[in-house]
Amino acid sequence: MYREIKFRLLLDNSIVGYLQLYEGWTQFRAVDETEWSYPCSFKWEKAEQFTGLKDKDGNDLDWWEGDIILAITEIPHIIVFDNGAFYLEENGGGRWLGNEAAQWDISCRKKVGNIHTNSELLEHQS
Repeated sequence: MYREIKFRLLLDNSIVGYLQLYEGWTQFRAVDETEWSYPCSFKWEKAEQFTGLKDKDGNDLDWWEGDIILAITEIPHIIVFDNGAFYLEENGGGRWLGNEAAQWDISCRKKVGNIHTNSELLEHQS
């Protein structure tokens, strides 16, 4: 079974591109390009991993570390990766939904942004 392993690449907290591991190959794609290439043609300093999940609305929005997710409670949660597992974490609060991200019930959750470009979504929490 093929597991999609890819990362969102950041420089100065801005998304600049993507890295994908595929059948022993490493490919890079800048955020404004459509073609994958090797070697990497841009600078990056941080990588956030793809969870393997997509948004519940079927709009093909990938869920990544650092994304902000709303649940039934309308409280924003951040996707974090720690100790080999993905978690949803309340801003400054507890974690839940660890272990296998593929087993999460996403039918009641929606991606609304990420901590880099939509940090204002977290401002009401502390």
